[in-house]
Amino acid sequence: MTSMEYVGAPIHTDEAIINRVIQAAIQEVNNGTLLSSIPHVLRQAFELHNVSLYLGVPLTLKASSNGKPAFSGATIHQGLAVQAFEQQAPLVSQRVEQDARCVIPPWIDGCVQSEMAVPLIQEQQTIGILDFFSCETNAFDKVMRHTLIKLAEQLSPILESALMLSQMERRIDELSTLQDMTLQLLSVQDIDTVMRAIAGNFHEVLNASTVTVSYTHLTLPTKRIV
Repeated sequence: MTSMEYVGAPIHTDEAIINRVIQAAIQEVNNGTLLSSIPHVLRQAFELHNVSLYLGVPLTLKASSNGKPAFSGATIHQGLAVQAFEQQAPLVSQRVEQDARCVIPPWIDGCVQSEMAVPLIQEQQTIGILDFFSCETNAFDKVMRHTLIKLAEQLSPILESALMLSQMERRIDELSTLQDMTLQLLSVQDIDTVMRAIAGNFHEVLNASTVTVSYTHLTLPTKRIV
């Protein structure tokens, strides 16, 4: 089911919850913690089992209200959220155990009976998904569905701005690290020291398990630093 089944019917939403969530979101933007905290805000506001926020392509878990940071950055390639993203439309499953579209991700603990995935659309581009889970069957009634859809519409530009700010801050950190690396290289002349400095700094920037740097010169033996 999608929200399209209600076209032509009066749209009723819980404006009090919407306003409360938006005010909380604005406060989290000011604190610089919106992307990590919005699932918790939504879970509490709607008394749900879990809320997950996915951003980007492929859909990447940015935060989940269950507080399992180990899964942060995980990608999903199937399930109701992926289909909602591809169709650019909200999708609902009131009985997930009977719905082949639903694939419950490993960071969702406990019994899940209902799910609703709502795309975050900004300037006709889907930037992510809010995925809502409930332990009750038929949990997403008409008012709640319309409320979540309207809320996603209002949250989309806020989340996009927070995402851009996060990316900018990460880029600044990377440039700062590269600047430090450049200054360090300028202070040494020994090729082994230079190569070890390059490997160490790229290990930090890329968060890689191993970095190998090789240097070949016509008049010098090949150097390889791991």
